[in-house]
Amino acid sequence: MTEPTFPDIEQLLPHQAPMLLIDRVLSAQEDTISCEVVIKQDSIFFNESLNGIPSHVGIEYMAQTIGALAGLKAHKKGEQAPIGLLLGGRSYKDVGLTYPLGQKLVVSAKLTMSDESMGVYHAKIELDGEEVASSQVNAYVPSKDVLAQLTSAQ
Repeated sequence: MTEPTFPDIEQLLPHQAPMLLIDRVLSAQEDTISCEVVIKQDSIFFNESLNGIPSHVGIEYMAQTIGALAGLKAHKKGEQAPIGLLLGGRSYKDVGLTYPLGQKLVVSAKLTMSDESMGVYHAKIELDGEEVASSQVNAYVPSKDVLAQLTSAQ
């Protein structure tokens, strides 16, 4: 049995280095996704004195994982990855550790509620099979018209 293949993460997110923080999609279904983050020294958030990345960066890993799910849906329709906005993380909890250099994190998200442009997700991060962070993440994908208003200089 072969594992499913997914597009490169660069095709699924409208991010560029150094802000492209997740490495690849591991699995995905209609409303769920799991992605991998490899902790590397060249990450914009790498802290030499900690020899890793502070755990509060986890909320952005979660947001980009949710973005990758939206990107997969767009990719299936032959569309570009949409620009999404992280509205907030409720009940963000982590065990307070630094994500150490060389470790692989599994970041997962499941859509729990949505309307046309907003979604609420339960997201979590696992390290070596143990949950080390979780949050309810609220995200928004503006329409093209709203995005144009948000990005226009006035």
